[in-house]
Amino acid sequence: SPPLLAGFVSIDFPSPYNCRIQGRNSSFPEGNVVLGGVPFDIPVGGDNEWGSGDGIGGGGGNDGQWILEVPVLEFGVTTVYTLINTGWGTAASGRMIIEFFGSDGAYFSKDLIGDDDVRQWSLYPVWTTQINGVSTVNVFYEPLGKDNCPDVMDMQIFELPVDFYDEMLQTIRVTDNRTTFVHHGIVSGITVVPEPVTIVLFGLGSLVLLRRRRG
Repeated sequence: SPPLLAGFVSIDFPSPYNCRIQGRNSSFPEGNVVLGGVPFDIPVGGDNEWGSGDGIGGGGGNDGQWILEVPVLEFGVTTVYTLINTGWGTAASGRMIIEFFGSDGAYFSKDLIGDDDVRQWSLYPVWTTQINGVSTVNVFYEPLGKDNCPDVMDMQIFELPVDFYDEMLQTIRVTDNRTTFVHHGIVSGITVVPEPVTIVLFGLGSLVLLRRRRG
């Protein structure tokens, strides 16, 4: 589906949707929606998000490392927005890593730390309940969610290094190290912002600098 706002590109997962966010709370957004000023395309009906392990968060027997690899194939991406929460959740580092791969070697990664970058989707006091409010912001809040705890959806904002400005963002990879009743990652949406104007200005600036040096 086309993005709702010009300049944004909503990215479809290739196939690994394995659970439905509305199965947790029917008021969670789906379809072409704008959250925190950013358009996302969350499939309507059926599975529409990715979760490590069984995707739901309950049960055992599926602990370990799970990987979501999403092809992007957009040139000159400067900013990436994601909808990521956890089931359960711990403040430990190394539980969930997001990586960005460019077509000519550009690379960026971020350790998503509980109670800072990510938190539990339903704010039970025994799990992670905080975000930093800067690079991760709340975009959906339902005060009376599961078991009368607030249900939330949070958005992460990634400003990519300038190395990506003249390359294609090929892939986004989320690696999740799941442990039952401790942590599992949930990805509900990805939207990117290619900036062709920035790329042109960057190129023109480089050209002017080169001419000055030659002169």
